[in-house]
Amino acid sequence: MKQHWLTKRFLSFFLLLAMLLSLVLGTVYLGLTAPLHPGQFLYPLQNFGEQVQLTLTEGQQAQAALSLTLADRRLANLASAAPKATLAAVSALNDALETAVFHIHALPQAEQEIEFIQFKALLHRTEIVLSALEPDDTGQIEALTNRVKGWQGADTLAEVAAQLPLRTPIPRLGTAALVPFLADGVDHTAFPLTEGHADLACESCHTDGTYANTPTACGDCHLLQPVTQSPNDLLFVNNTDLWLVYPKHFTGTCESCHNTSTWQMAEFDHTGIVECASCHEQDLPLQIVPEIVLISYSETAVSPTHYTTDCQQCHTDTTNWNLFSYDHDGATECQSCHSQNIPFSHYPGKCTDCHTNIEDWSQYTFEHENDENSCTACHQADTPDQHFPGRCTQCHSDTDDWATLDVNHTGLTDCLTCHQDDTPALHYQGSCQRCHSTTTWADISFDHTDYQDCQSCHSEEQPPNHYYGQCNSCHQDITWQDVTFDHTNQTDCNGCHSQLTPNSHYPGYCGSCHLTTAWVQVWITHAGMNNCTQCHHTP
Repeated sequence: MKQHWLTKRFLSFFLLLAMLLSLVLGTVYLGLTAPLHPGQFLYPLQNFGEQVQLTLTEGQQAQAALSLTLADRRLANLASAAPKATLAAVSALNDALETAVFHIHALPQAEQEIEFIQFKALLHRTEIVLSALEPDDTGQIEALTNRVKGWQGADTLAEVAAQLPLRTPIPRLGTAALVPFLADGVDHTAFPLTEGHADLACESCHTDGTYANTPTACGDCHLLQPVTQSPNDLLFVNNTDLWLVYPKHFTGTCESCHNTSTWQMAEFDHTGIVECASCHEQDLPLQIVPEIVLISYSETAVSPTHYTTDCQQCHTDTTNWNLFSYDHDGATECQSCHSQNIPFSHYPGKCTDCHTNIEDWSQYTFEHENDENSCTACHQADTPDQHFPGRCTQCHSDTDDWATLDVNHTGLTDCLTCHQDDTPALHYQGSCQRCHSTTTWADISFDHTDYQDCQSCHSEEQPPNHYYGQCNSCHQDITWQDVTFDHTNQTDCNGCHSQLTPNSHYPGYCGSCHLTTAWVQVWITHAGMNNCTQCHHTP
């Protein structure tokens, strides 16, 4: 009976031990694989396993990195959470972010920078996920959103950590090692603890009780600021390009520019320095772009047309980058510096063909002799509409005065090619040179020999109700105003003189009373005239 009782106790103990071992192994498995999400039944067990893993991780740097990984895992849980599990995921993410800040802030100050940048990138992704959620009645989502925005506005990790509730670090055993107790007067000449290094704790540089052979170079503690390539780098932490340092940073010693009181660049002795881009690449001018451009996240801040050779060719004053001068002697290629000064549709030839005054770009002169290019290569914009399509030099021979024209009209018979706009309305349709000469346009001379149709030119000068016969019956081409008419054999006086006939005038033949030599002199032979009232009315 006693043996049976012992066996039963042993089996119960063994079963309890097996259950406990299964629970521990299950917790470890859940902590490592993280298959569960906040809000699920066994998630607290998984979270416990993750926190145990974080506590047992060796080294503060590794703990900080793992805390960021766990926070990123909680963010992924929130992004894919079902509506009923959203608040549980928000709460878990809030705790994970606090834990990450705690472990990053526990790092030595020199090691915090990279982790803090990754934390800021995590906050950016968190803001994106939270902005897609609907507000909840409890205000948890709004509270976390405001907290994230506050952390994003912080410039330093210390400002972020100051917003957290106080948390007591969990005591842990350090690595067993001999601890030397140094005297107060230890020789620190090799690395003076002054200015920014004056308040450093010993453990900031001497870890695990090791004092000998501690690195003293600036780069051993102060990592360069990483370069963000694009918004995608902020969304995906695993993009290694995000953590690249400046590729063209000055390769000399840090103390050439920096001092221990402040990391901001101080005075730099440029004597003997011939390479500028390693420090001043971001000072190169930006490219001028059109108003409508394609969106680009390129970090290139250099105009492709900027002068590509040594900076010192122009910038010799190291105290003022904006002051520059260039010795143009021997320089024949201008566009690498002056492409932005070229107007639209400009002369495509060499700049030095016109611009020889390097002090004043607006002053230019061009030697037109033996130039093989056409005039329109430079002067197309100066050509009026409907201009003569021939060679410019047929009219413009003075290259100093464009307005002065001198045309050799020899052999030119088509005047309208140039003078169409000078032709009045209803003008004579014949050849211009029949009336005009090339020496003076206003003086007109026309040889009327063999021309009988005067009205083709002079119809506008004919008065109303004018004699309808040929003009040369009365007018001469020498003077238009003097009129002479041979009335011999002309019997129709009214054809010309109807306007001169008084009212109720004798309706008979004019020649019965009037002479063509003296119109006012009237005489009539009354022989054979029996009807006096035709001319003489009764008083």
